[in-house]
Amino acid sequence: MRGRGVTPRSKPHLFYLAFELLGLNRVATGCRVSDLSSKRSIEKTRGFQFEGLMRESGLNDAGEFEDELLYAILRRDWLQLYDKQHVTVVE
Repeated sequence: MRGRGVTPRSKPHLFYLAFELLGLNRVATGCRVSDLSSKRSIEKTRGFQFEGLMRESGLNDAGEFEDELLYAILRRDWLQLYDKQHVTVVE
């Protein structure tokens, strides 16, 4: 689905699920430092803020430990940046 805009369009719906339906206060994500496409995708998402580096937190495809970048969005950030009226809930 790369390049088709599916991921950017789905994130507001995932945030709605997390913050409105599940009542969470924080959504976190991360990626290995070598995964540049995931890093770009996360950094293009409104609201996600870089929180830090988790040193050697997981194994990469070569079986070596690699650092991971950590990002998160808070409920209060989501409320300021996203309009929940644009999310349709199908029951």
